[in-house]
Amino acid sequence: MQSSTVSTLLQDGSTKLRCAGSETPLLDCRILLAHSLGVSADALYSLYRDEVSAKAERTYHRLVHERSEGTPVAYLTGSIEFYGRSFLVDSRVLVPRPETEFLVDAALEKATGLPPGTILDACTGSGCVAVSLKAELPDRSIIASDISEDALIVARENAQRLAHNDIRFVHTDAVPVSLGPYAMVTANPPYVPTEQCPRRRGNASCKHSPAWEPMLALDGGQDGLDIVTRIASEAFATLCPDGWFITEIGHDQRTRVCDLLARIGYTNVSCTRDLAGFDRIICGRKTNRQSA
Repeated sequence: MQSSTVSTLLQDGSTKLRCAGSETPLLDCRILLAHSLGVSADALYSLYRDEVSAKAERTYHRLVHERSEGTPVAYLTGSIEFYGRSFLVDSRVLVPRPETEFLVDAALEKATGLPPGTILDACTGSGCVAVSLKAELPDRSIIASDISEDALIVARENAQRLAHNDIRFVHTDAVPVSLGPYAMVTANPPYVPTEQCPRRRGNASCKHSPAWEPMLALDGGQDGLDIVTRIASEAFATLCPDGWFITEIGHDQRTRVCDLLARIGYTNVSCTRDLAGFDRIICGRKTNRQSA
């Protein structure tokens, strides 16, 4: 029996994933087939007519099947690219989204002229933001916190793999106040309203990968703002004069979060949109006047 080619497998797999509801079926299949072959996704372009070994084909078919049932691609391959680096991910952590790179961008922008002191990344999850900030700001002390001990295990492993062992990881449900003051606090908190959180994995289609991710990283309470409200308040109490609080938000939460930060006492409150045009990152500053 003749072996399948790369081109045939990509075509068959993408058809299956398209029917299962994937919004990026061909991209998913390229990543899964490259992983099965032990090559980069870019390398597939030169291998389209090559035959695939029976072992790699079996692995690929298994991964496509699991993807069709909703398992995120990153969980199947065990890693994902974020801010130019490869991070380990599994079901203990939220899969880093491309839009979260805007959180890192905003933090680096505010780092110019930032007062001396430590940067805290709350709700660190896989550690992708904390590690990225440490890589870009090597002279800054970085603390990363999370309510999930399992997530912290993954984050520590990512820090070690990327040679940033000097990041301090703390198990806490919000801001480790006693370790402040902080020059900056970043956060990608759970911000999905409880009623909108996926609850069943069952026959979840490719469109509903969040059904496979940890609920702790998704559920933000009744209006989605429980965690960001607490972190914003605790951050304000522990920020240095002229320090910044920067958080990711849901696409429809801009007005509520901006109003929240203003009520707490932040100034220079602003919002950045992601590449899709959605409101995504909110920044607020604690000025010298407020700390007096």
